[in-house]
Amino acid sequence: MAWIDLSEEEKGIVAEYTRQFRASIGELARALNRFEALDNMYEAQVAAILPSIGDDLIVDASGLAGVDSLATADVSGIAIYAIKPMLTNYNGSDSRELYVRIAGMVNTI
Repeated sequence: MAWIDLSEEEKGIVAEYTRQFRASIGELARALNRFEALDNMYEAQVAAILPSIGDDLIVDASGLAGVDSLATADVSGIAIYAIKPMLTNYNGSDSRELYVRIAGMVNTI
């Protein structure tokens, strides 16, 4: 069966899904850009500073409601065991090319 053989209702269902899919992939690509910038900052500056903090907590200065101070292990753990693998698995050049095909260049930056 080809696209042309689908009913109007089926075409509408697929069209709505792909509209939302494309928008979501654009959001993912933009989030990955921010995580890559964070990873670069962590590697270039933060990783060298964290050991000097020791067991002290990093006081929150974000202004976000409901957050707590962080231990250095919280920061390094997320940076090393969550952000890095996410970028490795989902932000390579093949993935980025696919995101652009799906969502359009301007929607991925």
